[in-house]
Amino acid sequence: MVPQPSKNMLEFAATVNGETFKISGAVSEGAKHATNIIIYDSLGSKHGLVTSWEHTNSETMEWGYKVSYSDDDVEVVRWLKDPANNIKKPEEPTKEDLERANDALITNREGKMYFFKNGKIDEGRSFIPQLSMTPRGSNPISISLTTGLITQFDSDFSTKAEYQDGYEMGLLEQIYFEEDGIIRGVFSNGQKQPIGQMALTTFNNPAGLEKNGKNLYSYAPNSGQPVVGKPGMMDRGVIVAASLEMSNVDISEEFTNMIITQRAFQANSRVITTSDEMLQEVVNLKR
Repeated sequence: MVPQPSKNMLEFAATVNGETFKISGAVSEGAKHATNIIIYDSLGSKHGLVTSWEHTNSETMEWGYKVSYSDDDVEVVRWLKDPANNIKKPEEPTKEDLERANDALITNREGKMYFFKNGKIDEGRSFIPQLSMTPRGSNPISISLTTGLITQFDSDFSTKAEYQDGYEMGLLEQIYFEEDGIIRGVFSNGQKQPIGQMALTTFNNPAGLEKNGKNLYSYAPNSGQPVVGKPGMMDRGVIVAASLEMSNVDISEEFTNMIITQRAFQANSRVITTSDEMLQEVVNLKR
């Protein structure tokens, strides 16, 4: 059910490096709200951002917002301690000092949003620029505020992270194999990433392979040229990880061969015994 339109409510969605946040709040003109957001740079370092919201005009349904680093973020602390910025007390910065730091570190960190009387955002009047920042040593970070979930209805102000694709640095803890030969690593930060690819080789005439012993075979002229490819493709099999192959011997056939061999051995033994007896008789006749 669609709620009744009201200008006392803001629901906001922002995408930060692929991270979507849904923010809503019952407000009156002059009301202020703030929400904290965690993002990660290309080095895996964590940064805290604070988004401040203020309902600036209830008649025009105007909202202003501003994005800042958290006061103790390493980027802010580094900027405050830089002698070139002339901060008198870097350990005890004033509000003006923090504003200067964020203005220097974040580009396009302020914007405005307007709403229609049905609660939907007026994108034509709204000014929602793309933010950008470059933490020391990392690639630039771009932050886009999406407008698809931005509405102004009557409800409590809240913040919800709907999607986050950033993550901190992680160490490889284990690996596993998939059916298609992908070798995937599991890292300490919970991420799973492909780190390799296994291949399978087929031959036009497998019976022509050269036996090397210990179940090993190698290319031979009669086998045809090796054809390397991805497991599961064409006529190649798949990878079955963490499994032990059972015996592929035909038990009934092997038992039959064993009996035949045993009977042949018995027959040969009987021939030797008979020959020995005949020779013994010859010796006795001579005596």
